[in-house]
Amino acid sequence: MKQLTTFLLAILLYLFPRLYAQDFWELMPFPDSLTITCLAVNQQGDIFVGTNTLTAYDGVFRSQDAGQTWELVLDMGLYGPSSIAITDNGVIFVLGGGPGWYLTKSSDNGQTWESFSMPDYGGSVKIVVQGEDTLYVSQWASSGAMLLKSENGGLDWEVVFTTENHVSEYISDIAIAPNSDIFVSLDCFYPNMGGVYKATDDGATWEFLGLLNHKVIAVEVNEQGDLFIGVRDNSLGIGWAIYAVYHDNPQMVECLDGPAVYDLAINSAGHIYASTGLGVMVSKDNGFTFDFENSGLPLGAKGELYCDTEDYIYALSGGAPSNIIYRTVEPTVGIKELSNFASSHNIQIAPNPVQGLFQGRFNGNIPDGTYAYTISGLSGNNIVEGSLMLSQNSFSIDISFLPPGFYLLKVNCDGFVYTSKIIKT
Repeated sequence: MKQLTTFLLAILLYLFPRLYAQDFWELMPFPDSLTITCLAVNQQGDIFVGTNTLTAYDGVFRSQDAGQTWELVLDMGLYGPSSIAITDNGVIFVLGGGPGWYLTKSSDNGQTWESFSMPDYGGSVKIVVQGEDTLYVSQWASSGAMLLKSENGGLDWEVVFTTENHVSEYISDIAIAPNSDIFVSLDCFYPNMGGVYKATDDGATWEFLGLLNHKVIAVEVNEQGDLFIGVRDNSLGIGWAIYAVYHDNPQMVECLDGPAVYDLAINSAGHIYASTGLGVMVSKDNGFTFDFENSGLPLGAKGELYCDTEDYIYALSGGAPSNIIYRTVEPTVGIKELSNFASSHNIQIAPNPVQGLFQGRFNGNIPDGTYAYTISGLSGNNIVEGSLMLSQNSFSIDISFLPPGFYLLKVNCDGFVYTSKIIKT
């Protein structure tokens, strides 16, 4: 009897965390007969979903109760949208795929809509808004990738980026940094195409950042101006990864080697979410390490990601058709995380890349003294543990003994963790 009781107690202890643990994700009700193409959320939390199922009731659906009920607010017939974008003042822009629906706008939260004409060079892919009136639209033109820009809310357009003789290439994503730098990612299906481009002059000129022959599917920029790049594979069918170009160093680095990446989203604390062929991964250390966060998700690929103003993350199911929406059970950022993030990533390193001795400087007013620090590698394990002498917010560390590579410096000061990337050459 005693052995049986012990066995039952062990079973209960094993099951207890599974009975009471809260999932990270939850399924949102949505008609499973519709194929979802895009999603956006306004500052009030109203959710707008675009569908394209080749039926007579495709268009834009709206939920004003956190996804519990839905209503069709824009019936687009057989031409559902490819992308939705919402400005800070609540104006909704819908990028359609058929006559009369190339660009549709609502200024009253989806109650009424008006359509705009725009140049049609091929298939419209994505729309991104900047401020209240500037729009960027990527198109898959007959000769290659193309980016259109409007500075007056869609009334007039100009071509600001194009590739020639790249019939299989298109702009898969657009990201705008806090300093207004523009980044575009190019997906492709033939060699000598694809990659990432950057413009620092409102799209007048473009710089190629790299990843030729890669099918780049997503770009996102955080508040510090760090660029993160999602790759689903390369021209050989391999090479899926996440790359980064940090604002204080132009050298592109690989953050994650596989699995295939389909979208990226960044919350207000700088946490990077990546939808992959194996679910959703997250990095809470600015791309240094990634871990799966699949609690509540079924097995399989996940598609488009979206972060709303409350820091909920939305994930569409991957593959075709995509008719399932998941959302995090709670906001992904709390007060503590915001506080830590606001006081992190503010160590200036020079030189960087570094061969031996580097100088570090805190932006904040940190009292002089001795502080503990660690240097870790790509695996996340600490390689160096020591203490530094801080004087007038400055310190120095010698890493000449470390092999070339990518490292993360962490300094503990007054309950906060200050971090900086280090590239050792």
